[in-house]
This record gives sequence, C-alpha cells and structure tokens, in this order.
Amino acid sequence: MNRMGSWLYGRKPDAASPLALELATQIEDLEQALEAATLILDDDVDGAENGLSKGDSSFHKTGKGVVGFLRALLGFEQEIMREAAERLSDAETSAYNDQQRVAHTGSAPDAFRSKIYDVGTEYALCQAMAQIMTAVVGVLNESLTESLKGFYKMRKAYATLDGI
Repeated sequence: MNRMGSWLYGRKPDAASPLALELATQIEDLEQALEAATLILDDDVDGAENGLSKGDSSFHKTGKGVVGFLRALLGFEQEIMREAAERLSDAETSAYNDQQRVAHTGSAPDAFRSKIYDVGTEYALCQAMAQIMTAVVGVLNESLTESLKGFYKMRKAYATLDGI
C-alpha cells in the first residue's frame, strides 16, 4: 500500500505541491470572507455583500447566504426570502462539494490533517449553517410545504453538527 500511495501522490511533499497551494487558497478565502463578514457587525451590509462578491469559495457563498438571511429576516418580503433561500441552497451545495473533494484528497500523504477535527469539518460547518438558515427562512415563508422542508433541513443540520 505504501508503494501505491507513493505512486499516486509522489514520494516527497514539496512546498509547491497542489495541496499546499490549495490550503493557502482556502486560508486566504476564509480570511477574505471573515473580513467582509465583520462589516455586517458594523451595519454595513452592502459593504459586506460587495466584499463577499469578490470570491467564489464556499466561505464567500455562506457569507452571501448570511447577508441574504439577515435581509429576509428583517424584511419579511417574499422576493427577498426567495433570494435568500437560493443563496443558502447554493452555499450548501458548494460546501458539500468542497467537503467531498477535500475528503477525497485528504488521504494524500502531504495533505494537512488537524489533530482535533476530521478532514472537511470546515465545510461541514458551512453546510450546517446554511441548512439552519434555510430552515428558518422556510418557516418564515408561511407555507406549509416550505415549513416542512425547513424542519427536515433542521434535522439534517443537527445530524451534521452531531457528527462534528
């Protein structure tokens, strides 16, 4: 098995490996998304949305979902709720895809491994956050079917968080 792993992933990890570059990109995306999200606390929702629109990572999409969720929560308008649900669904799908991708590449010998959390936990957390916010938007939508979908999403989010 050791031979097979070295055949697939190479013998020595180097600083310019694709996994090292991917980790640096993930860290940069997370920092950008957090910087933009801090603008929400300063009541600069438009500035946060502009900052989050600069990236296309799961972290940026989750941040855009949070902005849409807050607008839906404060406005109770159907169009804004629909837009928030679409953004949150996009964030959930993106986080799931990234979690699967990282879980697949996490078996490489030069992949980063946390001593505390499993590979892809950051994306599972983004996915659970999007599911919880989607559930709340579904209940606020005042539709029975959307409320039931929301409660199902809440159940999925609980299972995800319980797994973490």
